[in-house]
Amino acid sequence: MPGVISFRTIVSGALGAVAAAGALVALRFTLFAPPKPKTPPAPNALAPSAALCDLSPNDKSPEAKTPAASQPTPETAPQKIIVLSPHSPPASQLTSPPASQPARRRVPKTFQAQLTAGKKALQDGKPRRALAYIRSATELRPDDPAALQWLVTALQANDKHAETIPLHRKLIRLQPNDTTARYNLALALGRQGKLRQAEEVYRELLEIDPDHVEARTNLATIYQHRCELDAARYQWKRVIALRPSSFQAHEALGEVLTDLGKSDEAMECFARAAALQPKVASAWLNYAASAAAAGSAGRAVTALDRALNLAPYDAEAWSMRGDILLELYRTTKNKDHARQAVAAWKKSLSLLPNQPRLRKNLKIYHQFDTDEVK
Repeated sequence: MPGVISFRTIVSGALGAVAAAGALVALRFTLFAPPKPKTPPAPNALAPSAALCDLSPNDKSPEAKTPAASQPTPETAPQKIIVLSPHSPPASQLTSPPASQPARRRVPKTFQAQLTAGKKALQDGKPRRALAYIRSATELRPDDPAALQWLVTALQANDKHAETIPLHRKLIRLQPNDTTARYNLALALGRQGKLRQAEEVYRELLEIDPDHVEARTNLATIYQHRCELDAARYQWKRVIALRPSSFQAHEALGEVLTDLGKSDEAMECFARAAALQPKVASAWLNYAASAAAAGSAGRAVTALDRALNLAPYDAEAWSMRGDILLELYRTTKNKDHARQAVAAWKKSLSLLPNQPRLRKNLKIYHQFDTDEVK
């Protein structure tokens, strides 16, 4: 790793110590250690070289070169110990330099070349480079709609959403009937929290294309967020007319109708939502709550049972089941409903102990606790 090299020693004479890494250069210090005692060479052993192995490009194997006759033998020659100073050049400079990489080809300063390079950079996951290329292209043709749209895409890829707003407005001036530009402008305004401006743009878009479902959905959401319930109800009903299978629209309309006090209509909306998404526990819980509010305890219990089959550890659902069964007991005087209510509250408390209201209910209706009776 490049940087400061810690002290280490490299002892020459080890056969094949540097196979093809290149010769070390710029060595700072050379110290001589006293000669070691002679040891007889092992049978058939190769004599080590007195210098580091120096392979030429034509060498086919990492065998050490035979030392010259004039050179001292390893038994008599002093061992060279090469010590690298902390101030030595980095390791990358002590070995042969890597093969040079080809330079990146310059992109011609033409509109098409810059735009094409920007698109490719986006595809390659390089948003900053893409933005630079596409900006250059739009400077060459500032009124080109395609280039402006690509610039919007590049800005979004760089999380520069606020900068897209003037570009969307420019696209609308260039192409007044472009619903995509208007929709994207409304989205950008919404991200910046400018809901009034976003609402105005959505309304303008719907004058051009009344069947634009996404625009109506977002406009209905804005109205519901601002508690403009009548306007929200109208828009959600239009969304359902355009897209009857929209789970979101049925759920949202049910919520709006609940807030308007129209429990029967809300119950029907939640029932359709649960039918569209039968494996979503929250859909059945909303259906149960709306049915209970509408005075349909039987439908409420049935919906709760469906919810608890999907989410058996939902303490709130068990609590709601107990409350609905209590209402049934008060209406019918059927003690089975009271016993089921107590069992549901106990189950809820086992999942979420800190519920003082349920503990109070258990004290009041303890005579229906089957465990106490036993």
